Amino acid sequence: MKELIEDENRTVIIVSHSAETIRKLCDRVLWIDAGEVRMFGETDVVMKEYEEFMN
Repeated sequence: MKELIEDENRTVIIVSHSAETIRKLCDRVLWIDAGEVRMFGETDVVMKEYEEFMN
C-alpha cells in the first residue's frame, strides 16, 4: 500500500476508521459525518478535531 501512495502520479483514496492507519498513510484527510463534509485538510489538524469530537 505504501508503494502505491508514494507514487506522485497517483491518487489513492483510503476509507478507514483506524486513526493509526490514516495517520500513517495520509497527508490530507476528508472527514465525513452523516453524509456531510465536516472537515478537509492536513491529517494532523483533521484527526485532532475528529478525535476530540469522538471523545
